[in-house]
Amino acid sequence: MANRDWYTNKVWNADIEVAFFKKLARARDKAQYLKIQAGLLRTSHPKVSLMLLERYFALDENFWNAPVYEIQADACKALGDFEGACAALEKALLRVTEFPGVGCGAALSLPVLIATERMTSLYARGFELLTLERGPFVFPVQSYYWHGANALLLYETGRLCSASVL
Repeated sequence: MANRDWYTNKVWNADIEVAFFKKLARARDKAQYLKIQAGLLRTSHPKVSLMLLERYFALDENFWNAPVYEIQADACKALGDFEGACAALEKALLRVTEFPGVGCGAALSLPVLIATERMTSLYARGFELLTLERGPFVFPVQSYYWHGANALLLYETGRLCSASVL
């Protein structure tokens, strides 16, 4: 059985990087290993995650790009780059239209980001996505995010009565 620890590092340093790229050079499905490792490092080592994602996108893999853009958005958020996070989530939404079978939470993540970071220039986009993504939701947390983002956006746009009756 192969050792799988090499692509599931939760920390990153020079030694781990050398070992990771040495194993990656011999791997068949490089994209999958880059995606997994970048996902694990997206909040603890966001710059490393973004570097790994650059390599992933350079491979020109297409099918799994929607969830990979979500990883990119999380890394951007961890760095405080909310515009970069929005751009990545918009790319994820575009990929979902091209490959609808690939699950992606960007349709809720983007309105939540817009609302929580008070990105006033994007409020209309937030409402648009919430209108398109009304449910029914598979998981209760999705309903929570939808109602929370909607209430925040309604409150921020001065529609207090609508925000309070959700």
